[in-house]
Amino acid sequence: DKPYVILVVGVNGAGKTTSIGKLAKFFKSQGLSVLVGAADTFRAAAIEQLEEWSLRAGVDLIKQKMGSDPASVSFDTLNSAINKDYDVVIIDTAGRDQLDEDLQEELKQIADIVQATESLLVIDAQVGQAAGPVAAKFHELVGVTGVIVTKLDGTARGGGALSAVAATGSPIVFIGEGEHVENLEQFEGDRFISRLLGMGDIKGLIDLAPGDLDQEEALRLTERLMSGRFSINDMSQQMEMMSKIGTVDRILSHLPSGMFGGIGAMGKAQKEQVQSNLERFRVILDSMPSKEKDDPT
Repeated sequence: DKPYVILVVGVNGAGKTTSIGKLAKFFKSQGLSVLVGAADTFRAAAIEQLEEWSLRAGVDLIKQKMGSDPASVSFDTLNSAINKDYDVVIIDTAGRDQLDEDLQEELKQIADIVQATESLLVIDAQVGQAAGPVAAKFHELVGVTGVIVTKLDGTARGGGALSAVAATGSPIVFIGEGEHVENLEQFEGDRFISRLLGMGDIKGLIDLAPGDLDQEEALRLTERLMSGRFSINDMSQQMEMMSKIGTVDRILSHLPSGMFGGIGAMGKAQKEQVQSNLERFRVILDSMPSKEKDDPT
């Protein structure tokens, strides 16, 4: 039924606002109209941050001034969605370091008003076993139906997310990697477990390739590399393709930890250094004329 209402909850710092922007982009890419409600009126700059993510996703936003009644914002968002026939509504909510009584009451009021189709809990992959009790409390308040695991592009494997799932009896529905609006993946259990055990996710790596990636050009570059006729110009084009797929950190997180001499198990600082080097190399290559790149001698 329209509108399909999604209530998003989570503690501060889990990546809730970022996840909402990515969710909005995901649904819009499916050809659906999306309306976002900025019901986190407590945290400083939360409304401005959500407005920026809504712009990136290309979706509409309902907001009021900071300190407004979150229940009122939720009501206005739902009412506007019904009147203007939006397909999907995503409601942001306030987060705290602790689930105090005021926040609990606020969440209950919002949940009563919007009667959400889904209540999604955003969990930081780095919180570990502490995710369990937090998830259980949110589930008690709003009836969590799904979990989004964020920040899986770092060293965290997401084991804490399993605690969240156990505490709510709800599935992981999405995993978030990176800071771009497209960096949201639908969850697949076998791939998640493979990465959790350090075995990589090659299928997931393939799925990272954007739709506008030139597959014929990629095949041509591969053939040139295998034939030994790989020029600096070819390398520059290959680096450009790789940048469309994602950062070094994101790409390596999908590789088995022992692959290529353990490159997939590099620490975060090492990955950041490699990323920095690649960006410098691209600047240098961009400064060279095509003739020089084809024949540097």
